[in-house]
Amino acid sequence: MTKKVLVLLSGGIDSTYAAYHLKEQGFFVKGLVLRIYDDIPTPNDLHNIEIIKNKIGFDVEIQDVRDEFRKRIINYFLSTYKEGKTPNPCARCNPEIKFYYAIKTLKEQHFNFVASGHYADIGQYKGYLTLKTSSDKTKSQEYFLARIPQDYLGQIIFPLAHVKKEFIKKEIQKLFPTLLSHKESQDVCFLKKEGVKEFLKRYHVEIKGKMVYKNTVVKEGIDILSYTRGQRRGIDFAAGHRVYVKDIDTTNKVIELGERKDLASSSFTINSPIFYVPLNEIERCSVKVRYSKNAVPCQIKKIDEHKLRVVLKKPLFTITEGQLAVFYDNEYVLGSGWIDSIF
Repeated sequence: MTKKVLVLLSGGIDSTYAAYHLKEQGFFVKGLVLRIYDDIPTPNDLHNIEIIKNKIGFDVEIQDVRDEFRKRIINYFLSTYKEGKTPNPCARCNPEIKFYYAIKTLKEQHFNFVASGHYADIGQYKGYLTLKTSSDKTKSQEYFLARIPQDYLGQIIFPLAHVKKEFIKKEIQKLFPTLLSHKESQDVCFLKKEGVKEFLKRYHVEIKGKMVYKNTVVKEGIDILSYTRGQRRGIDFAAGHRVYVKDIDTTNKVIELGERKDLASSSFTINSPIFYVPLNEIERCSVKVRYSKNAVPCQIKKIDEHKLRVVLKKPLFTITEGQLAVFYDNEYVLGSGWIDSIF
């Protein structure tokens, strides 16, 4: 019997190739497009999706999930900044919007699998189903998928797990030469060309305060929420050497600056942990605290059911409250949690 797969389509080349590849493999393919924001998908995206479905030959369903996206992602984005933390909307959108609605539709319409154009893989670690890095390590997106519930994984296919981005670019140019440009999915999609500061101001999210360096006020009347821990550019303060945002205190309305050494941390806590592998079966692990950073060796210590402490083998300068910590053993994802305090 032909297997039925529901493909999350964005109008970009990655999801396009995923749909094409699955159709070529003999799957019954249907496209699912989620309207998450007033102009997402864009007219260009919809133009591309029309070309794709006509050439490959499959149906496409568009679901309007703007209300839920606003509640779960936009409100989360704004409230996290209000707390002086830095949100990661992509890591939250994947499990709570994209794959939630895809799996929901799969069940309602009796499909076998959901697929997407993410660069990631799924494998077995000590008998447990987990996410894995893709073959194209420069594009691997398992970090942004690490909040997906484990019971979803058996129903997900990642057709790009063993494909290089450069190969896809060349194939798409040959197969679909009239596709229009599409923004890379790793950007915060709803910001468009607007900066974080402008977006927050439009939603009336700002806290006026002061900037302090070595116990001296160096600026006043600034919007402290438009900064993030570890930020160097855009501080607009000349100390004669590089300084960084060390701390954002929303209670006292203060941004504290410091040198790079002041940002070094060797321990932090995470909340809302999701682990694919029981903690007592993890013998070694490393942690990524940003998508673009390498994983570093660590130990995990349980505080309670909702909070864990992470102790690093060497200090890091890039730990930021609100960001996602993802735990690995080599290419396997062990689990994840939201960073909520730094030591």
